[in-house]
Amino acid sequence: MQASTKPKIDPRLLEPTVQVRTETRIVCPVELEAAAPNKPALPAGATLVGDEYGLGYAGARFAREDALDQLIADARKACAAPQGAPAAPAKPPAGR
Repeated sequence: MQASTKPKIDPRLLEPTVQVRTETRIVCPVELEAAAPNKPALPAGATLVGDEYGLGYAGARFAREDALDQLIADARKACAAPQGAPAAPAKPPAGR
């Protein structure tokens, strides 16, 4: 009688295998689809009057509003780009 021989199995095949898959997806909040309120127009002949601190504060608020508008516009462009396609690079806000 012949002794049965078992096939040799590579020990690496007996170790567990872990597969990792990374997926990047752009997920856009529905708030980006909402219409922004209209900016109030400065009436003709209107004058902003105040001291340097008050006018400086008003100017900073206007600059912040412009920067936020640009961030929202860039986010909308990124969300409108097809998945996998790079969005157009964002322009840095003015004053930076």
